[in-house]
Amino acid sequence: ADYQDVVGDIIVQPRIGMSYDVTGNGSNKLSASWGIMHQVVPGTAYSVGILEVQRLYRVAAPIGSLTGPETLLSEFRNTRLGDLKNPKTYSGTVSYERALPFDTRATATFAWSQIREQQIATRYPDRLEYAIGGETNYKGLELSLRKYLTERFQMLASYTLSRTEGDTPSTLTPLQVPYRYALMDWDSPHSSRVTASYLLPGDIDISGVFKYVTGRPYDINNAQVGTAEAYVDKDGRPAGRNIYRSSNISSIDFAVARDFRSGRFTFHPTVQILNVTNKVNVISVQSAFTAQGRPSRVDLGRQVQFGFDVKF
Repeated sequence: ADYQDVVGDIIVQPRIGMSYDVTGNGSNKLSASWGIMHQVVPGTAYSVGILEVQRLYRVAAPIGSLTGPETLLSEFRNTRLGDLKNPKTYSGTVSYERALPFDTRATATFAWSQIREQQIATRYPDRLEYAIGGETNYKGLELSLRKYLTERFQMLASYTLSRTEGDTPSTLTPLQVPYRYALMDWDSPHSSRVTASYLLPGDIDISGVFKYVTGRPYDINNAQVGTAEAYVDKDGRPAGRNIYRSSNISSIDFAVARDFRSGRFTFHPTVQILNVTNKVNVISVQSAFTAQGRPSRVDLGRQVQFGFDVKF
């Protein structure tokens, strides 16, 4: 249990886990867990209410003077609806693990989490309203196959099928509010990774890593004045948030290493080739209508690295 002075709440965070040896010989394990954890209150939430009103005036002052008749042009205020709260994460897992031949274990895990009481914001012409009520939801099926280091070979393969939806932390206009809850920016339905290494005669260690991830979702912002942040499709028509995806990301890495021993010293030279195929992986793209979908950040291309360790 935690106490936070800013919020003024005692936050209880119970967690529980269990595991069961199904067959009694350690070859089949059923496990589950559940817990509550609190998140940090966004720093921007503290300032709401400190500067209540911002006023813009036109001053008809003579040249060289800063005083004169004032005309109020506009007022803008920040308002928080309801009390400030700590976001809380409710999460759980259910997992089954089975031992297989050749010193291998297979695991299937269903995991879920929900972050509640997040801060959301809506911008109106005369005010910015903050509310507590946003949430983020994750559900995923995580599969893994682990081969332990025996017979000079080891491997770990994993695959996750998931979906992450939630309320965006960005400030939205009333026109955008219906699209607040959608796929999150980091949603990636398919993610897989395979890591393997083999010890050749002569203590030569070769290893490789294969990675594949579904491209991240993105949206397109309207270029028209007055609705500059409204979401549109590729033809400029009103649409939802994060309805498009960038291209998938994949890479293959390879490494060779060997130990040389001389007395008390062990020398370990390594050669690594990262992104062997030199694929251009797009990490993020532009959301502006005039540059929709164009890459704004890409991952590094092929790299060759040399390393040398000395142990004594």
